[in-house]
Amino acid sequence: MAMLLAGICCVQAVEGETMSLGSRPLKVFILAGQSNMEGHAQARTFDHIGMDPVTAPMLEKMLGPDGEPRVLDDVLIASIRGEAVTEELFGPLNVGFGAERHGPKIGPEYTFGIYMHEALREPILLIKTAWGGKSLSFDFRPPRAGEWTPPPVDPELEDVQKPDPLPIPASLDIPVGFVPSREHFNPFTRLPGFFLYKGLRGADMGQHNGVYPIYICQDIRADVDDFPLRKGDVIVGINGEGLTENPRDHWRRVVWNEVMKSEVDWTLTVARWRDGNIKSFDIDFAAIAFPGGRADIPEFFRQQERERQEKAQDEGLYYRLMIKYIQHVLADIERVYPDYDPEQGYEIAGFVWFQGWNDLVDGNAYPRRGQPGGYDMYSWLLSQLIRDVRTDLAAPDMPFVIGVLGVDGHTEQHREFRQAMAAPASKPEFEGTVKAVETADFWDAQLEDLSRRANRINMKRTELSMKHGLQGAELTEALAAYEATVWTPEEKAIHAAGVSNAGFHYLGSAKILGQIGKAFAEAMVELIK
Repeated sequence: MAMLLAGICCVQAVEGETMSLGSRPLKVFILAGQSNMEGHAQARTFDHIGMDPVTAPMLEKMLGPDGEPRVLDDVLIASIRGEAVTEELFGPLNVGFGAERHGPKIGPEYTFGIYMHEALREPILLIKTAWGGKSLSFDFRPPRAGEWTPPPVDPELEDVQKPDPLPIPASLDIPVGFVPSREHFNPFTRLPGFFLYKGLRGADMGQHNGVYPIYICQDIRADVDDFPLRKGDVIVGINGEGLTENPRDHWRRVVWNEVMKSEVDWTLTVARWRDGNIKSFDIDFAAIAFPGGRADIPEFFRQQERERQEKAQDEGLYYRLMIKYIQHVLADIERVYPDYDPEQGYEIAGFVWFQGWNDLVDGNAYPRRGQPGGYDMYSWLLSQLIRDVRTDLAAPDMPFVIGVLGVDGHTEQHREFRQAMAAPASKPEFEGTVKAVETADFWDAQLEDLSRRANRINMKRTELSMKHGLQGAELTEALAAYEATVWTPEEKAIHAAGVSNAGFHYLGSAKILGQIGKAFAEAMVELIK
């Protein structure tokens, strides 16, 4: 439902100081991206910031003399909240400009505004355009990207060769009846492993005999007859190659981007370990996918083309909405910034981009994402985005900060994507005007560990109630006894104070997002000066 929200009234001045524009143009900063730019850190997690002596000084800047979150009179913010320019929230910067549900929340905007104000000592307007679940490859696709055919690698990046395929081993050094440990199962859905195809699920096993097998931990749907894979089997190779270090991406790349994109042959050859023996089998995926088998393949591709044409009109929709909202605000700044003087004008002083999750996990847009250079298209698209927003906002040298996705910290699993996100900052064309900030630097390993333990407790609660039938006081007592083996009271308190959302939202931690916003401001100040 579209709703025009009036400006938030100021509750507290910034240390009693109100600044005037003087003769300088109003500094305008654009904050754009997806859900992590929206911000899912509930204000209740502020207390956790003060528990760490490293971040405690940041909390002092975030709270006023009365211990409540600061409201900045001289930092105004306008934030779009839906898919129409009239769905917005604006007013002095305060908590509550994060994602809408289960608030009040903050994103990076809160500490970004605080530290930019401290560095510049002049009035600021933030314009925030962020929507959850949006990709750069489609939703934010910039105009000059057009219809893009991926090159083997980005010509401006170092050329990387595809590694040699691994041979399929003759045997596996695992015992008959092997079952992966609980850590291989999904703690959020409580389902085993990861999705392979139509109910078929697998789990990583680590390295065995030179390959990285997939254990089948859940059978394919019941109506598929004579399927050569069942629970307890192990896949060691597909189409003549041993599974590589990231076996789920290897599987998805072959099945979704080679087998199922073939208009002729929907056959996958699987090397399967069962009862100590390795054999290869051909699987006809058309027979599994369609009631009419291979006869239905032509209509499948015709339908795909119809859907592609229907969807094409939405390509770049959120890029266009982002620009439209920014222009909407700038066309009447006094509406959101009552003290603005048109004679003094404004300056678009910088742009912060914080996005990435939907591209990270999109195997269709990035079919080689499990390989070196698999995210080169993201680097190319982000470079085009920088050029296009500078053109569309008539700010040719606008400082641009890239918030490099840092969910899970500096893990090897996301290394290729982090490098691809940061790559545009190293291009000669953008020297001195684009800077990448590694948000993985601010990941909180302790909160991550405690969140995993909390998931174990939740799973135990389900087990006690569903499997053992415990309810009421019995359930509470049994769960308390189990909790005591999982964490200490102090650790439980840290988790309660610091976590308010899932890992892909930086655990909903104000400590993490607060440091990220501060780092964005520091990078922006470097570019400005």
